[in-house]
Amino acid sequence: MFAKPFRVKSNTVLKGSDRRKLKADLSVAFPSLSADDLSELVPNKEEINVVRIYAHKGEAVTLYVLHKNPIFFELEKRLYPTVYVLWRHPSLLPVFRTWAPVLQKLIGGADLMLPGVVRPSCGLPDVKQGSCCAVLIVNNRAPVAVGKAATSTTEMQSSGMKGRGVYVLHTYMDYLWAFGDKSNPPSLPDEDGEIEDTNREKCEINEKEEGRDDDDDFGTCAEEQQSSGETVTDQACCGFEELNLTETEEDKVESSNEKGEENQDEQKTPHEEMDALLLQCFLHALKSKVKKSELPLLTSTFLRNHMFTCCPSGKQLDIKKSSYKKLSKFLQVMQQQHNLVQVKELTKGVESIVEVDWKNQQLRSFSVPEEAGVEETAVLSGEGEAPYHPPEITTLYSVSARLEPLFLDANKRKGMTMFPADVRSIITEYVKKNELVDENNKNYVTINPTLCDCLLEKSEYQEVECLKWDDLFSRTLGRMQECYQVVFPGQAATVKKGHIEPIDISVASRGSNKKVTLIKNLEVYGLDPAVVATALQHRVQASAVLQILPGAKDRVLVQIQGNQVHQVGNLLLDHYQIPRKYIQGLDKAPKVIMRTLVFILLMEMVDVNISQQYSPFQWLSQLRGRRQNAGWQSEAVDCPLECDCPTAYPTAMYCHSRNLQHIPYVPSHIKYVYLQRNQITGIQDGVFDNATNLVWMILSHNQLSSEKISDSVFVKLGSLDRLYLDNNELTHVPHNLPRSLTDLRLSYNKITNISKLFESMPNLTILQLQGNVIEEVEGGLMGLESLMILDMSKNKLRKIPDSFPKELQQLYLEHNNIKSVPAGFLTMHPNLQFIRLSHNSLTDEGLPTSVFNTSTLVELDLSFNKLEKIPLVSRNLENLYLHANKIKEFSLSSFCDTIDGTNFSKLKVLRLDANKISIRDIPVEAAYCLRLVSSINV
Repeated sequence: MFAKPFRVKSNTVLKGSDRRKLKADLSVAFPSLSADDLSELVPNKEEINVVRIYAHKGEAVTLYVLHKNPIFFELEKRLYPTVYVLWRHPSLLPVFRTWAPVLQKLIGGADLMLPGVVRPSCGLPDVKQGSCCAVLIVNNRAPVAVGKAATSTTEMQSSGMKGRGVYVLHTYMDYLWAFGDKSNPPSLPDEDGEIEDTNREKCEINEKEEGRDDDDDFGTCAEEQQSSGETVTDQACCGFEELNLTETEEDKVESSNEKGEENQDEQKTPHEEMDALLLQCFLHALKSKVKKSELPLLTSTFLRNHMFTCCPSGKQLDIKKSSYKKLSKFLQVMQQQHNLVQVKELTKGVESIVEVDWKNQQLRSFSVPEEAGVEETAVLSGEGEAPYHPPEITTLYSVSARLEPLFLDANKRKGMTMFPADVRSIITEYVKKNELVDENNKNYVTINPTLCDCLLEKSEYQEVECLKWDDLFSRTLGRMQECYQVVFPGQAATVKKGHIEPIDISVASRGSNKKVTLIKNLEVYGLDPAVVATALQHRVQASAVLQILPGAKDRVLVQIQGNQVHQVGNLLLDHYQIPRKYIQGLDKAPKVIMRTLVFILLMEMVDVNISQQYSPFQWLSQLRGRRQNAGWQSEAVDCPLECDCPTAYPTAMYCHSRNLQHIPYVPSHIKYVYLQRNQITGIQDGVFDNATNLVWMILSHNQLSSEKISDSVFVKLGSLDRLYLDNNELTHVPHNLPRSLTDLRLSYNKITNISKLFESMPNLTILQLQGNVIEEVEGGLMGLESLMILDMSKNKLRKIPDSFPKELQQLYLEHNNIKSVPAGFLTMHPNLQFIRLSHNSLTDEGLPTSVFNTSTLVELDLSFNKLEKIPLVSRNLENLYLHANKIKEFSLSSFCDTIDGTNFSKLKVLRLDANKISIRDIPVEAAYCLRLVSSINV
């Protein structure tokens, strides 16, 4: 259920009455919980949050969160514990055991299958169908999954342990676990004795699971007989030879010593053992975890964040099992009898450690256990956090729907991710397999129909016949969805779409002359903003605060006084080892300009003529005159602060992806302005009055609305050649567009109709209107005398417009609701060469006879319609797509009226697949009529 991200609807604090109701519901759902256990899980004086979420399939789930860890979740009015609770109470639910390799399948969203269940010597737990149960790994009692029993225990055994055993709802390492502190399960020795003869060896599970889907039975393997009294641990696995280990005398001595120590431990009561462990963890935490800067420290925080982390592996710290029973009583003893700490009630009902006696002899003489000593590394000066290791970030590419045919031979489907090297390898193999390498020049690849559909633009279909290898690879990667993989040490890899957000460092003004440094996106790289803020406080001796980042859930902003970009960069680059390419804003550090200024002035003085009449300040006036020179001005960079104007491209202004809210000032010498992927909502009047030389303007992927675009905003742009306004919020075509436009893109807006706004645009050759909500066109395109390419796909057209410009060559009308084609349509448009009408509602009755029988037509796409027969087409047609219709017969007369040596079709590509005909329906004479067709897909 939580194998994929969920959406948080609300997050509130649990009220007192609801707290009592939750405690009552838990006592009914889990009778084994004692009153002390319930008080620990649902404390009266600590904050519990109620988080309502929607799982990825839409299920409404309620989470109960304590100390930032989800402890229970409610699904369909039933409570389930999380793994965080089960690690504290491993006996809360009946458990099923399985092998470690199965855990990865469960994390991926699979259920536990009965062949993968390991039966202990005491037998399976007695459960009924639908009972809440847990899953654990052999040799560790810490559960790793929670779910519902698919059948009762009796039915499991009667079925021969085949089929589904547990419907898994929540696992360790899923997104519900990640909603907490992401701690790892403790090591709890299995107390159920020897495992029964399961005959399922781990390596066999590994081999079988590698080739299985999630719904397959896990861990199934052939049964083998064991000799009586022989357990699984006595057998060799996967063909390994048996090893005879001879116990030496030294080993015997060590063994006897260990047994002696065990006997001494056995003489201690459970209370005494827990008291000793409690004192050890307490001293360990004080000596190596708690810092003076953290005081006063809440006692609950001290227990959760410090004492629990100091517990040795293989043991579990439980105050309820000690003689103290409560933390407050234990701390009272540490204060009164040992003089180690001083505890006060700073807030009513809430105790805090306010002082630690670091010179106490008992504390100074305590030695940290060796296994923990290796891990006790201070990350920052004065901090006791765990050492940080930067993630490994790798760029991946996901197969898009358009490129799926290109990767079918490699068994790569839509959405599957690959490394760039794998993409190159697959493309190379495809080219070689289909013999597409140009025989005359090995540096080129011949374009076949699949490569044409996948990689070429519509305007390139008749122009590009081959591509260079580098161009082939770059086009392929450019049409794939870029992703990135993040791998933190010790954690599973996560893959996300898009580009990884860099750590953004910016400087803002507060008041008249105060500066603050802002840092965001630290969480993406596994950095705790609170830890970073504390580290910066120590480094620069300035205050740092955390603020909620607007518009981003679960993100906070670190704000520190002054321009501290240099110190922040040193911390991220040197200490945390974050690569420079993932840090944005390092250039905002304060610059020491005096040395540079002196150097420039000295260089300017070199050409000054020194004479007897030379004035000490003559160079200054000479420099001033030089700056007023027209030649010097032409080399100056006139560029708004929000944008980049590189000297290599002096007439271009790059303002894309800057989160701009408005269009900045455009200098008069700029010809190409790039403003895509911002937050611009309107174009203010007069913003382009000075930019009369503009040739290109890219405003794609903004939030432009028609109401916020002035009618006269484009009037003075007499040289504008290309205008891109796609992917915005426009409801109609802007007014007074320049007559000079040749390429206008208005796709993916909310345009409902086309009026006569295009009548005064005689130079427009490309018009893209796909992805709007246009229902009809009433003569609004007739004024486009030079229009050659028109794309109106993915609209709501119910019929083909009555008239188009006569120069039109390419028409794209797929994904509409067109039911018929008017008679004589191609006769009125003699230059049409490419027509795409796929994904409409065309029927045989809606296609007049010979409507497509014109000599100029080169490509016709009628796929995904309701045709039952092949329409009559011209012999000059080269590409015909009729797949996914209801065609029942193959009519050769649709292509050739007579069959002889000279009368044949020029058809090269014919697709008839996903219809109601087969290869047997194609007559033998088709080989003469369709002699140029490379293959017929049926």
